[in-house]
Amino acid sequence: NGEQRKVEDLRLGDLVLVFNHETGKLDVAPIIFITHEQEEAEPVDVVTLTFDNDSVLRIAGDHALFDRTLNRYVILNSENATSYLGHAFAVLGENGISNVHLIDVCAQIETVRIFCPVSAFHMNLFAEWILTMPTFPFDIQGLYNIFDLDDSMRYDEKRKAEDIEKYGLFSFEEFH
Repeated sequence: NGEQRKVEDLRLGDLVLVFNHETGKLDVAPIIFITHEQEEAEPVDVVTLTFDNDSVLRIAGDHALFDRTLNRYVILNSENATSYLGHAFAVLGENGISNVHLIDVCAQIETVRIFCPVSAFHMNLFAEWILTMPTFPFDIQGLYNIFDLDDSMRYDEKRKAEDIEKYGLFSFEEFH
């Protein structure tokens, strides 16, 4: 409904705004879990990302953002965020998805609680209007950028079909 909430106020089942890479359109999906939710505050690297539209996004540890320059999700953290200075990132504005450029990075150790919500089906969501995807305490690098995307951030259907032909496509039961 357009209501904005602090990440710590999100609950399982809340509907959040997501980007559907299958359709290339905005969508909504429920929060299916929130990693780190039960953990206490601890000292972590907090990276403050400043964009050329004056928006600021604070991330703790590693976090993925949709990089329009590279046309894929990239994982940013205190060690590599400055290498993305000048890159365009996907931001939601009044006229849909557009670009916002990273212009400053500041990292410091802070004692914070971490909240990392994950949406059903798409895993992504918008934080401070920036398209993000959480990282996890376990290695799931294979879930990022599964298929190549076209310029509209939709799955490239031709290349997706080629990948499925080559590698197969598994149901959850088969994958499990």
